Amino acid sequence: MIKYTDQNAISNQIFKTPFQSELDMSNRWVRLAGLMPWDKMAVIYMENMSERMGRSTIDLRSVMGAMFIQHKLNLTDRDTIEMISENIYMQYFIGLSSFQVTAIFDHSLLSIFRQRLGEQGGHQLNEILLAFLFENGQIKHRKSRSLSIKKEESDNNEQSPLTNKKTNNNEKCEENKGLEGKGETPANRGTVKIDATVIPQNITYPTDTKLLNHSREISEAIIDELYEHSRELWVSKPRTYRREARKKWLQFSKSRRPNKKTIRKQLRAQLSYLKRNLKHIDKMLYSILESGKQIKLTERLRKKMYVITEIYRQQQEMYDDKRKKISDRIVNVAQPWVRPIVRGKAGSQVEFGAKINLSLTEKMVTVDQSSFDAFNEGSSLVVLLDRYKERFGYYPEYALIDKIYLTRTNRKFMKDKGIKHTGSPLGRPKSIDERLKAKMKKKNNERNHIEGKIGQGKQKFGMDNLRTKTVASSLCAINLIALAMNMLTLLNKSFLLQIILLKALIADTEKLLIKYSRTVLQTSSINPTNDKNYQFKISAD
Repeated sequence: MIKYTDQNAISNQIFKTPFQSELDMSNRWVRLAGLMPWDKMAVIYMENMSERMGRSTIDLRSVMGAMFIQHKLNLTDRDTIEMISENIYMQYFIGLSSFQVTAIFDHSLLSIFRQRLGEQGGHQLNEILLAFLFENGQIKHRKSRSLSIKKEESDNNEQSPLTNKKTNNNEKCEENKGLEGKGETPANRGTVKIDATVIPQNITYPTDTKLLNHSREISEAIIDELYEHSRELWVSKPRTYRREARKKWLQFSKSRRPNKKTIRKQLRAQLSYLKRNLKHIDKMLYSILESGKQIKLTERLRKKMYVITEIYRQQQEMYDDKRKKISDRIVNVAQPWVRPIVRGKAGSQVEFGAKINLSLTEKMVTVDQSSFDAFNEGSSLVVLLDRYKERFGYYPEYALIDKIYLTRTNRKFMKDKGIKHTGSPLGRPKSIDERLKAKMKKKNNERNHIEGKIGQGKQKFGMDNLRTKTVASSLCAINLIALAMNMLTLLNKSFLLQIILLKALIADTEKLLIKYSRTVLQTSSINPTNDKNYQFKISAD
């Protein structure tokens, strides 16, 4: 059977709206609005603003809520404002008192706030949320049972990769009990998983020929701009051979798999065109300064002029030396701070974006280190573990990390602080009991949680394609994405907590009913054991 409503019938009938009824309090945005520490987070936004000078700002609750919605749903600035104007629950989340159809503010305000917050502001917002959850008991680090097993006395002095102990187990336990009793050093609690990844920027895949061709086109635009503003200084416009250069580039770009000889020939041609244009630009700037006139060049072209000059220097040096590596290599004219990060992954050997160090504990993620320059993640493990202590007041009991983190310095630090890890010990491999080996493997498999968290951020929250355009906004967006991931975890935890409380309430109700029925049976004149007409069966499940 086919059901279809005529188009004219739809246009003529009155559309019913649910706005007269109350909001559904089980909606995710309503529940999340009650879980966020809005007042504490607003302080971060107020730091760079004056209470007396300037115009009054838009309600900070609305700006914060819009930024959280944007990164939680992976939307653009324009789509975020349109989505909020269409959704009544999102308007409740951002703090509006009633539904409104008009835009809450212009979409450009989101990029301005990201620029103001920067990396530090985004990181502080996430830290405020974690501190709030830790104070309310929603982040709990329970001390796990020791995984050490009884061994012979000859093996007690050997270092175990899971326990990081060289002393006798009984002596170590007595020392820990004494320290905890005095309150000098808190016992290590919790498990932290640490890993590094790259957040790719939304840029075209860079090649040397493509980068030089783009730089040549920008140099031609600069020459045109300078010539238009000071025509009287030159008889004719300097020759750039742009038609010839464009023709050669199109012919090269259409070839599917050019060989090394063809690529090198194209590089030489583009370098010569760019070199000629840069010489023309220098002469034109010198002539303008000599005439006493002002250089009328837009700030955007002025910045790009410096960038393409550096690109020419790098590409010419690599062409002369016949190599493909150079320090601080520029791969994009619009975002010259982006660097190639060699990761060696199966999907892509090189990624272009910011490299970050992530730490995960109790399903909550934090960005502890981020930089557009490549760095060795193992060199910052001590800093990450110290930040864990600053955040929670104690060091973690376990640090589940990759092999690159297990340097001698890091091993010594973790051993001194009593932090356990599942890495292999240094020196010649020793025989390990099968039970301990199985427990080590099980504990090490928990490190997969942070791999899944990184995958969630890249698949759902836009970590695989960052659309921001500046350094400050990019690093801020990365921290806000981590905050959005923690918001989703908080929402899921609150839902599970409601289910647990509901089950507990049902269990308590059943116990009260059983107790009441037993009391009735005891006070009743009817004896169910003697009377065959009354048989009662009470279950105490």
